[in-house]
Amino acid sequence: MRTKRELLIFLLAALLLVSGSACGTDSQDAAAAIGNNGGQYVKQGSYTYYREYTSANFEEVGLMGGYALIPDTSKKMMRIDDIGNKEALFDDVGSGAIFIYNGHMYLHTGESLYDSSSSVYSVDLMGNDKKEHGEGFIHALDTKKGVLICKNPGSYGVAIMDCKTGEKEIISNSSFLCYDYDKSVLYFTFDDAPEGTIKIGSVRYDETAKKQLAAFDANIYGGGPMAYIQQTQLATGYLYFSYGIYAGSGNYYQGGKIARVKTNGCGFEELAGTDGSFVGDEFIVLRKGNSDYLIYDDWSRPGGSSYSSLSLRNGKTEPTDLSPHSINLPFFEEVTLEKEVKNAEVSIYPDNTGNKKALITSRDFEKVGVPGGIYYEAETLHNVRDTELAGNWVYFTIESGEHTPEEDIGWRYAYARTRTEVYRKQLSTGRIELLYSY
Repeated sequence: MRTKRELLIFLLAALLLVSGSACGTDSQDAAAAIGNNGGQYVKQGSYTYYREYTSANFEEVGLMGGYALIPDTSKKMMRIDDIGNKEALFDDVGSGAIFIYNGHMYLHTGESLYDSSSSVYSVDLMGNDKKEHGEGFIHALDTKKGVLICKNPGSYGVAIMDCKTGEKEIISNSSFLCYDYDKSVLYFTFDDAPEGTIKIGSVRYDETAKKQLAAFDANIYGGGPMAYIQQTQLATGYLYFSYGIYAGSGNYYQGGKIARVKTNGCGFEELAGTDGSFVGDEFIVLRKGNSDYLIYDDWSRPGGSSYSSLSLRNGKTEPTDLSPHSINLPFFEEVTLEKEVKNAEVSIYPDNTGNKKALITSRDFEKVGVPGGIYYEAETLHNVRDTELAGNWVYFTIESGEHTPEEDIGWRYAYARTRTEVYRKQLSTGRIELLYSY
């Protein structure tokens, strides 16, 4: 049974994650001189672009401090330079990811992939030259090829749109998995797969002929809900993925498996969760010397570290202190300070070497008035969310709330938001600035 502190860190980890559009790393950013393209904070040249929210954009009360975004409410699209000069560019009703290509932003209105009313549009960097691109939700933007990958709900598939012409090719009966920017290949699941089966396919950005890579059993629980793919990573000619389900009143992961398939469609192989003991959904494939290692949360390991490292060369599994998190996505972890006091910090794996990079330390959280990164009691809550790395700056949001017991649902406490503060930290100097608050 998780403690309330553990539950909160679990929930914060979800809040930290940005909707991943690439399989592992996104190598297009360096070539295009764009940092964190597809994030909420995107750096191009000397400016970082982002939306500035107000209290009018969110519901006042949320379970465990998750305040839902109110659709179609106006925000200011902003830009800021390294010195701190801010400029309001235009009013925007979109939310989430910002994609930049060829002097234009590509945006969507939906809060999530499952928002059926979401639409895609583009504007130049000052908010002019607006073009509507129809219903959808953006998954990825390949700046090398000039194509946008988005959900296309009207035709139940993934759309590949030429940014210059606006023309779309529809990959019918498909759901997005990830996009390989290096090879301009889309990976997806077949929506028309037989019941109880997961089918994975791929297609190049300039083709429509789908290639099947693997088909395998989704009925891993012996009845009931079918598993679906949770996380992906490309490494050394393989597509790695975890699959299982989230369920229950707390929407917890029920455990699942991790497998891989060669990108040419050969060699499907289950790697973890194969002996009847399921594993967590988060993982990372690291490269050490000439060998790859799968790091994952091993639910079958008694006591001590729950993380395991599987050598993909010799099949040997052993405990590891490395935690399994996707490349280029910030994550929370507890660290032990003096006198065994445990505080939360935020780190990132910038590549596949396993060397973590500290983004926000416990001392940083103390500076902004949130000791330990979180502060959770029955009547008070601090959430840290929307942590992103753009260039030399880390952006993060701290939300404070007070318990509103009349809105509780079972064991899940409801909190009314009292204050939101958005900060940025310069990694080279450690300087922290308050960007705005409401």
